[in-house]
Amino acid sequence: MIYSTRKILNAYFIIINIININVFVKIREPQRKYTKGN
Repeated sequence: MIYSTRKILNAYFIIINIININVFVKIREPQRKYTKGN
């Protein structure tokens, strides 16, 4: 039971990391284009 819960938490953590990276890239991309434009 404890092992399976830890497995689920690990998967959840990985998914959150992937989402955070995607959001970070989406936020950084316009900023990079904006700084290049100036």
